[in-house]
Amino acid sequence: MHKLTETEWIWRDGKFIAWGEAHVHVLSHSMQFGSAAFEGMRCYATPKGPAIFRLRDHLKRLANSCKIYRIEIPYSIEDLAAACCRLVDLNRMDSCYIRPMVVRGYGAASMIPFASPIEVYLPCWPWGAYLGPEAIEIDWSDDPDVATFVVRRDGYALATVTTTALIDASVLLNEQYCYRVSGYDVSGALIAASATACVTLLP
Repeated sequence: MHKLTETEWIWRDGKFIAWGEAHVHVLSHSMQFGSAAFEGMRCYATPKGPAIFRLRDHLKRLANSCKIYRIEIPYSIEDLAAACCRLVDLNRMDSCYIRPMVVRGYGAASMIPFASPIEVYLPCWPWGAYLGPEAIEIDWSDDPDVATFVVRRDGYALATVTTTALIDASVLLNEQYCYRVSGYDVSGALIAASATACVTLLP
């Protein structure tokens, strides 16, 4: 099981703050109703220094996820890309995991979110192989517990959207909980895994 390894700095709304100062109120809209989006990015050590894999592509997907959920990010892709690079540098990371997060903060009392401010966080920390070295040796194609599904809203396939509410909603699948399942199905589609859900990401 992976645990967080604390680093020194987190970027929050244009400023770098100490790791321990990154707080979200218990009555923030995201805590109450799951109205948040996130991405996961890998930064790799290279002979030329740390390199964030497909940085702008990940940030564009984050922006698209927010757009679908009517969350307007108050920063450009280039602003966030520069902040990610600076974050890795300040934390003196050769390789790490970066998780950009966009949340609705404290303000709205109901499910209507617009009285809550948009807050953006960029944390990073060291993290080795997500599934462990043994994962690539396991064939899950005949596992009966692996299910394939696509959730749609407004014509969008939400399996391509990374939001906290979607991750939470996907925990219970056909009245069975699915934990730490990974691999490829018989068609070659990647079966992605988290600690709480398994889904097949379809084109």
